[in-house]
Amino acid sequence: MTAVVYTRDRFLSVGGTDLSGAVIGMERGTNNSQQDNTKTGASNRTYGTGLPDHQLDVELEQDRSIGSVHLTLQPLTDGTATAVVARPTSGDPYQYDGQMRLVSYTPIAGGDADNVERFTATFVPAGNITVTNS
Repeated sequence: MTAVVYTRDRFLSVGGTDLSGAVIGMERGTNNSQQDNTKTGASNRTYGTGLPDHQLDVELEQDRSIGSVHLTLQPLTDGTATAVVARPTSGDPYQYDGQMRLVSYTPIAGGDADNVERFTATFVPAGNITVTNS
């Protein structure tokens, strides 16, 4: 899987809610499936590129206040698709956006030395994903 890691200066919008202030890190991965296109009589197998398989992993600080991370993500655990936009705010010029489903969310996670709850949320495509220069 090819991964692009955003470790600072991140923008994340989920369902129109800006969660950027809670983002600790993001990783956008893309893995293309392989399609066997070996011809009869060939001396070895050959492959073509199939469709990309996108995934967005986001590490966040938990927040249960009004308009918070939890209130934004918890309703999505039923499989509802929502608009997700992820990009760095400087450096790498790519924006990753589209309809996505939340497939992994741990609302209660361990804290660090400062008693900050950190967790990872994973989003996968629910439709076409666009990767563009922002």
